[in-house]
Amino acid sequence: MKRDKNPANGSSDATALLGFVHQVGQVMNVKARKVLFEEGEHCTGAYFIEEGELELTLSSADRKMTLGVAYLGQMLALAAVIRECEHRFTATAISNSRVLFLPAEKVRNYLRQHPESCLQTVQMMGSEILDLSTNMIRPLRLQPRYPKSH
Repeated sequence: MKRDKNPANGSSDATALLGFVHQVGQVMNVKARKVLFEEGEHCTGAYFIEEGELELTLSSADRKMTLGVAYLGQMLALAAVIRECEHRFTATAISNSRVLFLPAEKVRNYLRQHPESCLQTVQMMGSEILDLSTNMIRPLRLQPRYPKSH
């Protein structure tokens, strides 16, 4: 069977990126209720979820807000890897999970050497932003700015 190399298709780029993830990724088993990484912690790499689910939360004052849940096949912390900054949220395993840890420098080097995979990366980060908007920003806008006191 001949693989479609049409750049407009993007499937070969996704396959190459997935191949990189499995080649470089270091397996981590995360028990349920254990934190994978915390908001504000220096980001050392990205995480690809192979099994399980992780809750993504953000702290605001003394409240913890749920941003959403990351599932099988999702990549976490990619934006923090590219920006070389701290994690913007906390990821906690909901169930026993297996993730592949991708060291930050290897991810950045791969993207520099394979610009065709950058589109896939941008699409993944865009998906995170849409999820954040749907799960967090929109509901916050619907809340009254100044709650009425009783």
